[in-house]
Amino acid sequence: MAEPSYHGAPGAGQSPVRHPPAHNSSSTLTPPLLGAFAAPPQTRIIVPLIFVPRLYVGSPAEIAGLLSAPALQVPGAYMHLCPATPLDRAEIRIGEGGNVARRLQQSADGWLNGDYSTTIIIACDHSGFGKTCAETVESRLTARLESTGYVKVQRDRPPKVRDLSIGEHRAIDEMLAIAAHELEKIGLDFLSPPRRPAEPIQRSFAPQSPQARDAVSEMLSRLDLTRPPRMPATPPAAPKPISSKPRPSPWAASRYVLHYAEMEGTLTKLGAKRFELAVGTQVSATEVPALLAKNRAIRKDLMVQGLIGCDRKRGNGLFVLRPIVVKSGAIAAAIVSGSTKTATHVWRPA
Repeated sequence: MAEPSYHGAPGAGQSPVRHPPAHNSSSTLTPPLLGAFAAPPQTRIIVPLIFVPRLYVGSPAEIAGLLSAPALQVPGAYMHLCPATPLDRAEIRIGEGGNVARRLQQSADGWLNGDYSTTIIIACDHSGFGKTCAETVESRLTARLESTGYVKVQRDRPPKVRDLSIGEHRAIDEMLAIAAHELEKIGLDFLSPPRRPAEPIQRSFAPQSPQARDAVSEMLSRLDLTRPPRMPATPPAAPKPISSKPRPSPWAASRYVLHYAEMEGTLTKLGAKRFELAVGTQVSATEVPALLAKNRAIRKDLMVQGLIGCDRKRGNGLFVLRPIVVKSGAIAAAIVSGSTKTATHVWRPA
């Protein structure tokens, strides 16, 4: 350190002046290199997840032709849409898979031969998007559709609840928002949140002139407000004609034909509680998860007894090999369709 020196005459008020140290090249600070910068150990760098959805929309036959593409060998969810009928609501079947294409190939018989008109696949090829994220997407879609009450929702598998991080939940929310916006562009707005009702328009009215107010006051002064106003008499409504035509009783015909998934078959009514499935009637090889256990057991028992089986002469699939007599048309509908469709949807009068 340099020695202090004093300036001016000796006495009070003198202050030492310190000279700067001599320059030393070895003590010069070198700025840190950017490439060698390292964050402190306690610092956590947060990278937001971005799940960009890949949408595939088309008829079941068109989607079936895309299942071999490598872009679909990723986790995702799918929806099969069945349009509404005059007697029933629209139906949406939802499922998911760690490999969405392989999952759809496993259940192809159920959705290709059903009444579905449109199939939608929501996939994502992000490395952080796995099967647990696909299950969460399926759960979000089901909850959103069931909250509206406008459609019937069916699951291919029981629901599963998974623990995900906050970042994964946010990324899935953004993914579904993008998918809903893109589907709305082509006319499918069932995933979009309901819009708020428009606020009423507040119109400003011009102040009334004094002449108009005086005219109204004079008119009210001439009215007799002690008597209630006479309301116009309501014309009596004409009574509706009573129809004497009796309603058609169910199962009035004696012969019915199969009307399900382009299948062929015949059902004959033998009595009040006797219905016979004719030989050669086609039987669906698949069963929906919601099929009642007793109907599932009846189908299995008929196959064990040899009443239902394969017939190479008639083609691929299952057929009725010997006449089957059941107690109701509903049981006959469950046997041939393997679904929960009502009997009047499966059987039509010949």
